[in-house]
Amino acid sequence: MTNEYTAKSSTVQQAIGEHPAGGRICLGPRLRMAADLAADLMAEVRTLPVLADIGSDHAYLPAYLLQQGIIERAIAADLHRGPFQNILRTRSLYGLEEKMSARQGDGLAVLKPEETETLALTGMGGTTILEILEAHPAVAATIFNLILQPQGAEGLVRRRLLEQGWFLYREALVQEGKELYAVLALTRADQECPAEEGAAKRVGMGYSEARVLIEGWEAELGMTTDKVFAQICWDLGPMNIIRRDPLLDELILAALVRLDAADAGMSHSSRIEVARKRSQIRMEKHVWKGVQTWLHQ
Repeated sequence: MTNEYTAKSSTVQQAIGEHPAGGRICLGPRLRMAADLAADLMAEVRTLPVLADIGSDHAYLPAYLLQQGIIERAIAADLHRGPFQNILRTRSLYGLEEKMSARQGDGLAVLKPEETETLALTGMGGTTILEILEAHPAVAATIFNLILQPQGAEGLVRRRLLEQGWFLYREALVQEGKELYAVLALTRADQECPAEEGAAKRVGMGYSEARVLIEGWEAELGMTTDKVFAQICWDLGPMNIIRRDPLLDELILAALVRLDAADAGMSHSSRIEVARKRSQIRMEKHVWKGVQTWLHQ
């Protein structure tokens, strides 16, 4: 995973791939996964055919969804002047002036309540995503679907939102270049989807279900050490674990490399508090390796 404040893809080539100017947008793996999850979620949960993309940068995600007919209208917003100008260029290049509203501003401040029920927040730190959602509760209360691609603090995002009553509809891991990304689709707990037989059904995994799953896995493996196992499960993603996503190995390897580096960085100190920290790191490594073995059983 990238760190908490990793920027969006550094080049247009990474973000959208090859495409003719003014033609059909071809998204890279990260944004394509976000688009696919948005399409699936909006098809299953009946909401307005409108998506707001906050921190939109080049507005490739909403432009693609408009081109594909997945949404009828989009709001693309960014705080900074450069990305906002990129939004305007994309909108003009693809002839989307009447379908895409371009706005410059901070987070959900650019939205009015009930303008949209589906919100995308991609390519930004996980804590930033949570701060954006919490800063304007009147607007957030009218959002029913979330498409998220946090870059750092993925476990915190999953746990916090599920604790707040969101349901995890789907999640996926995707590799773009050398980086791994988690993409999440969530829907609110009070959102219902008509079942085929006419009854209502819930969509996705709620906090209670996720907690029971993790506690069951803990008991199965005897991994109850200082809540480390539970945190690892939130970091990896409970749905990713259930289906044994093949990219989990890469995530675990990256975590072990980080822990090895942290341990090595403290190897020359004899201070008691450093020794305690190194002991904690070694215990965490043991749990990560146990998880790695378990996922291959």
